[in-house]
Formats: sequence, C-alpha cells, structure tokens
Amino acid sequence: MPENSTPPLPFAPSTPPATSTAVPTGTPLRRVACVRIPAPHLAFYLRARRGAALPPTALLDEAGLVRAASREARQAGVEPGMTRKQAEAMAPHVRFDALDPHAEAAEWERLALLLGRFSPTVEKAEEAGVFYLDAHGLGRLYPSLREYLAHIRFTLQGEGYQPRVAVAGSRFAARAATHLNEIHVVPPGRDPVALAPLPLALLPLSPGLRETFAALGLRALGDLTAIPVAELEARFGREGIEAVRLAQGEDPTPLRPFATPELAAVELALDGPLEQGDAVRFLLANLANRLIDILNRRGLACEEARLVLRLDDRSEQTLAIEPAAPTLSARLLADLAFLALERNPLPAPILHARLEAARAGAAAPDQRVLFVERGDPDRAELAVARLRNLLGDEAVLRPRRVAAWRPEQRVRWEEYQERRLPPRDPSSFRRPREGRTAGTFTSRSAVESDADGAGRFLRDEGLRLCAPPLPVQVRVDAGGRPVWCQSAWAWGPLARVEGPERIGGDWWSTPYERDYYRIDWPGGAGAWIFLDRLANAWYLHGIYD
Repeated sequence: MPENSTPPLPFAPSTPPATSTAVPTGTPLRRVACVRIPAPHLAFYLRARRGAALPPTALLDEAGLVRAASREARQAGVEPGMTRKQAEAMAPHVRFDALDPHAEAAEWERLALLLGRFSPTVEKAEEAGVFYLDAHGLGRLYPSLREYLAHIRFTLQGEGYQPRVAVAGSRFAARAATHLNEIHVVPPGRDPVALAPLPLALLPLSPGLRETFAALGLRALGDLTAIPVAELEARFGREGIEAVRLAQGEDPTPLRPFATPELAAVELALDGPLEQGDAVRFLLANLANRLIDILNRRGLACEEARLVLRLDDRSEQTLAIEPAAPTLSARLLADLAFLALERNPLPAPILHARLEAARAGAAAPDQRVLFVERGDPDRAELAVARLRNLLGDEAVLRPRRVAAWRPEQRVRWEEYQERRLPPRDPSSFRRPREGRTAGTFTSRSAVESDADGAGRFLRDEGLRLCAPPLPVQVRVDAGGRPVWCQSAWAWGPLARVEGPERIGGDWWSTPYERDYYRIDWPGGAGAWIFLDRLANAWYLHGIYD
C-alpha cells in the first residue's frame, strides 16, 4: 500500500446523508447562536494591554505549562503544552506571564451579562470564551439574522475582542459553524451540509475513538455521516451514534442559562446613633465607594440600589435609589441616596446602614465626541432628582419620539427614565420603517422617497413644529399647487414648492386627510404647509431653521 494512501474502511459507506436538506427526524427546529473568542486566554491578556508594544509572549498556567502563545512566539517554536524550560530552549527571547484564572472568570461573566442584551437566554460554556444564545425569533427584530450577529460582533469588538459568531439549528452546529466565517448563518435544515467539510477534531470524542477514526481515514464530519448508522452502532456503540448525530446537526441539549452572580452589598455598624446631616453624607459616600468598587471589579454598573437603615427606635427604613442610567459613579450614588433621605426624613437616628445593588448590568463604555465640550451628566441627574423631590415624580417628564404618520403625534411625554442602549455599528444602522397602521394610507407623486420609504420632507428633521398648526392663506394654480402663501412668518410668491405627499387615517376616531408641501420664499425662508382635504383649509405646520 502506498505510504500516503488511506486504509480501506471495514464497511461500505452508504449515500451521505449530508446531501439531504431535510431537518433530522426528531430534532426540534430551533435557532442557536454561538459566540466564540479565538485564543481566549491570549485575547484576554492582550485586551488589558491594548496599544502597548509587546514582545513574543507565552502564558503559563498554575502547573507551569504553556497555555497560550502569541503568533510571534509560535513562529519561534513555542507550542501550548510545553514546559517553561522547553519553551525557553526554543525561544530564549520569549516573555512569560502567568494566567489570572480569577480575572478571566470574572471577564467571561461580564461578557455573558453583556450578551444578555441580545437574547433572553445566554449560556456561558465551560470552554473559555464560548457563549450560546437562544436566537429563536430574534431575526424579526433585525433586518436579518446576519445583521443580528453583526451587532453582537460589533459590540464585542468595542470590548476589545475579535469574536466569531454563527447561527445554526443546535449548540454543536453553531459552535462548529464559527470555524467557517467570522459571521455565518446556517439556513434551517442545512446543518449536515454546512458541517460536512469541517474537521472531525471538532467533535467531543474520547482519545481512543479519535485515534480509531484517524486510523480509518476519517478526517471531516462528512466522512462520518457517510457511514451507515447501524454499522457505527455495532462497532463503536453509543459513543459512535452520538458522534454521528452531532455531525448531522442533531444536538437537542437545552441551553443552560447563565446564572447572574450575587449582587454586591456593603454595610456599616455605627458606634452610636447618627443624626441626619453631614455625618450621614460621609456615611453614604463610604458605602457608595465600596459598593461601586465591587461592581467595577466585576464589570457591572449599578442600575438600582437599596439603602437599608436600622434606626435607634428598632425600626427599619428601606429607600430605593434608581439612577436614570446605569452608573459607576460613587459620587452620584451617594448624592442620590442623600436626596432620598431628604425626601423621606427618618423618625430616629441611624444605628446600622446597608447599601446593596438591587439591579446591575454590564458596564458599557461611554461614547465620546471629539472636540465637543460635554456637560456633566451626574449634575444633570442630580438636578432632575431635586426637581422630583420638590415637585414629585409625576411632574418631571421628558419627550420621546414615537413612530406615527400624523406629525403632531410623533412626540409622547413620559416619566424621565433613560436606559443606555448598546452601541450599534454605524455601517449597519438602518432607520426603522414606520409601520403602516389600519386605515392609514400615503401616496407620493411629485416627491422622491428615501431608502426607508418615508418621503423626503415628510420626516420632520430640522423643523420647528407649530403646535397646533396655524391657519395660513394660500393661492394655488390650475393644478391645485400653492404658488403664493401668507403667514406670520413670511408672505409673498413662492420660489420653490415640493410635493404633495398625502397622508391620512384614523377613520375610526378622528379622521384626517392631508397634502403636505415643502415651500420656500424668495428670501430663503422655508416652511411646511398642508391642505386639510376634509376642511378644505391650509395650515402652517413647521418652519425650517
């Protein structure tokens, strides 16, 4: 037999099932996403030293063995599994550092919390740097599952990693598909086809079975799925059956949701009763600094805290402290706690104080704008907290944009509560299309449309809206288009007219039908006017700045 030839199999292969596009029988149709950070130990080490010029580096575990090595160190001959002496003999110039398993474990927990933004179920695998997410139905929140994965990858890139992400029908298939591309989506039912060219080394096999498969010339997952199942079972038993099922994408193992670590809490027992005043402020600052320090080391930010006070009259007071956005500012947390005490005076002095994090989430880096002086968000939040103390929560509101065809309904007033969203990739950002509601119609004749389907000027960017719309006098030509307009803002013949863009709806309550025009006077003033078709009247709805 030639030296490089493959030994014949002791059984005849059947038609490879990998050519079938059917979903394996008995496997529930589900979508699982996998996030894998290549060389996780080295990636964690390099992340903490971003921007620093590093020599060839090898990382040692507690036993003194090389666990990971940089590309330059591997090129010099250093391989994982070597002892330090062996690695030094191969490359004397290599730098050696010890792994920090506790810091790494905290980092993977932090990333699992961060990925919780993208799925209600996140599993932190035992393998370092690997996470599984339940992606069933999440493609509906994004233009596609590929963009869903792109947002996950972009978020982790902002954390200093270069992950590979994939979606498939099972945990193993998704994990294996991360070896195909940086972003890969396996269509439903196509797991066997997608996995066929991947190496057999991806399967979790015992050393003995792995050596047997190698001796038989099995190199890829497709080679294994080509063997009749009955012959695999007869020769290799249950382990052989489980291996071929994984290779075919059959992995019904449910996700094990990541258990959020216990939130931090700090407390302080006082030597004697403490009255409200500056001493209480120092007490709260001490507790807030200790609490934020614990959360910061875990990569968490405080979303809500509880201040539990045991008083001299044997009563207990609990106050909720909720910043407008997740914070790592001890000063802000202490000031908010002090304001809560001012709002709720205590009936007796304090004997014991406890500050605990009721809710915490992954700390996201703040976005910074170059060359723009930014205000202090903590001071703004304290101002809002003082207004709440003075006027009550229901008196402090903020406007929020909502999707609506009728422009005056695009602003909704709600309680001032803000949550920071994860940063999105500007290259993949798409403005959500405003959904068409029952009874709402629109027609566009003489106006161009944007990529998202909204009219070029029906969107109210750059406008100061008139609330309510103001009546104006308009003269029209034979085609019904405005040629002259008089308003309190400007009047006279029009230099430019764009439109009409017609909207209408709400036939079940307060019906409306409007034709909107963008108009400009010769002096440069611009406005937004519409014809109320039901009342046959013209109105000024906005002025362009």
